[in-house]
Amino acid sequence: MAKRRKELVMGWEWQALFRNYVEIEVEGKNREEFLNVALLQGLVFWDIIQSPGSKKFRAKIPVASFAQLRPVARRTRCRVRLLDKRGPLFWWRRLKSREMFLVGAVLFLLGLFLLSNFVWAVEVLPQGELMRVDPSRVKAVAAEAGLKPGTWKGKLDVRTLEHKILLKVPELAWVGVNFQGTRAHIKVVEKIFPSQDEMGSAPAHIIATKNGIISEILVLAGQARVSVGDTVRQGDILISGLILPLQEKPPGPEEQPKLPVLPRLVRAKGIVRARVWYEAEGTALREEIKEALTGQRSTALILRTPGREYVLKGSLEPPYSTFRQESRVMKAPTWRNFTLPVELIIVTYFETSVERRWLSQEEAINKAKQEALSTLRQGLPARSKVLSERVIRVTEEPGLVRVKVLLEAEEDIGQTINLKER
Repeated sequence: MAKRRKELVMGWEWQALFRNYVEIEVEGKNREEFLNVALLQGLVFWDIIQSPGSKKFRAKIPVASFAQLRPVARRTRCRVRLLDKRGPLFWWRRLKSREMFLVGAVLFLLGLFLLSNFVWAVEVLPQGELMRVDPSRVKAVAAEAGLKPGTWKGKLDVRTLEHKILLKVPELAWVGVNFQGTRAHIKVVEKIFPSQDEMGSAPAHIIATKNGIISEILVLAGQARVSVGDTVRQGDILISGLILPLQEKPPGPEEQPKLPVLPRLVRAKGIVRARVWYEAEGTALREEIKEALTGQRSTALILRTPGREYVLKGSLEPPYSTFRQESRVMKAPTWRNFTLPVELIIVTYFETSVERRWLSQEEAINKAKQEALSTLRQGLPARSKVLSERVIRVTEEPGLVRVKVLLEAEEDIGQTINLKER
């Protein structure tokens, strides 16, 4: 009976938060009999409390069970008193009697929900030190694009905002906008420009170091020879250090001819990023062999003298069919520039277990792909951004899969070349 009572109590404790129940007080000499009779009839009690030496106890029961307690109380000669009513039903009745409080709570929650969908603060979070860009300038550009305090979040397009800020602040390399509650965070990364010491002062072009498609160009000095979307080959001039004058219309019969404007030589400065492609091959064996240590080991001690070896312990032959071997050589100490021609060699054999598994075609292709991508990533420039990766060819040989991987990246392909070097 006690076990059944415990199960019923534990099962109803967490449900009490979502059910209507009452708190009762039971008084009488036959309190134990009262509980046993009630439990036999399927009634449920929880949070039973009885003070030491008292003839009363308190408990909680479902509202529907309260009416069934009266015959049990008469039969056991106990008195039942109602102390409290709790649950969603009683809470709702109390709220209905306080209509203004309920209306106020609903309006408060509705207002809180509406206000949380507005932006009330805009912060610029530099990802690194800003040398050329003032955060207040980024805020002003964001406000022009529609991101400012009091703006409804629903009408903001994050991607459009980021694009507009990048266009208006070309010194930035990356912009990310996200929301945390009512705050808008604008994360920015500034472009790293070459220093004056690196650029020198002699007239120079910026040429392409690789084939690619131009994705971004920022000219600080010189004359651009390409634009976004153009395809360039290695060695093409991207930003010219030779600035040619603009072609003007010939003067009319009544106009005075203008003095000719001569070309100027400057040291081209700027950043040119392009989409470039890399290819690499990777291979994978269809049979995968894994070797693992079993925990068993064996040690051999060998004394080596000039022309001979003595086995002091163990055997020169490894005791395992598959194993790993470690050797350590200990030489005799030197005494007055004299060393004994004796060495002690400690050879330890570690037993290994070999597991062979035949890879499926998909597993082998993926393994070969990862090998090719690992090779490609090691050769990428530090500030290169990977755009896509895909397998363009799969070749199967006996027990071997060979794949060719194409990786697309975006990187700075410009290189400064003095005009005298071309």
